[in-house]
Amino acid sequence: MKWPGKGAYGVVLVSLLLTLSASCAIVPKKVRGYAVGFREVGMASWYGPGFHGRKTSSGEVFDMHGFTAAHRTMPFGTYLKVTDRENGRWVRVKVNDRGPFIRGRILDLSYGAAKALDMIGTGTAAVEIHVVGREEDLARVVRKKGTERYTVQVGAFVQKENALNLKQSLERRYQPVYIVIFDTPDRNYYRVRVGNLSTEKLADQLASRLNTQEKLETFVLRED
Repeated sequence: MKWPGKGAYGVVLVSLLLTLSASCAIVPKKVRGYAVGFREVGMASWYGPGFHGRKTSSGEVFDMHGFTAAHRTMPFGTYLKVTDRENGRWVRVKVNDRGPFIRGRILDLSYGAAKALDMIGTGTAAVEIHVVGREEDLARVVRKKGTERYTVQVGAFVQKENALNLKQSLERRYQPVYIVIFDTPDRNYYRVRVGNLSTEKLADQLASRLNTQEKLETFVLRED
C-alpha cells in the first residue's frame, strides 16, 4: 500500500481534527444558567386554549398564539431555537413558564410555536433545543446572580386531602415540604414540592433519593 506524502497526510490530519472539534462542540458543557450554545434533545409537547390569558409562572400573561415555552429549570427570559428533528422546521421562543410535568418531555410549547413546527396534530415531536440568548431586562424583580433556588415536585392532586396526606408523610423525613395550588379553568391542582436548594445538582440528588426511597415520580424545578 502506498502511503500519502507528508503534505497529503497533513491535510488529512487537519481535516480530521476539525471534524472532531466540530462534533465535540455540538453539545457544550452545561453550566449554571444554561449558557448560550447549550443544546438538549428530547420530546416536546404543547399547550394552549385552557391557559390563554392566564398568568404563567414568570408572571407574564400566557398568549397561546405567541412564541413561548415552558421548561422546568431554564431561567425565565431564555431564548431558544427549537428545531423539529423530523421535518426540519424551527422556531424561536422565550421561556416564561414551568413544565412540562410528564416524564420523558423536556419542553412545552405555546400553541403558536407548535403550529409553526406543524406538531398540533401529533401533540408531541422530537426536537433539539438550542439556547441562543437571554432577556436580561425582564418586567419583574430579577434575582441576583447566585441566589436562584431549586425544588422537587413529587405529586399533583385534584383532591387537596391527598396532597396533605403526602405532605404530612414526607415531613417526617424531609424539610421543607409545601403545597402549591395551580388553578385551571376546570379544576385546581395541589402540587406537592420538597426542598429549597441552592443548586440544580443538589436538587437532582434529592429527586433521585425521593424516587428511589419513596417511589415517587419527581421533577426538578427552578423557583424564580
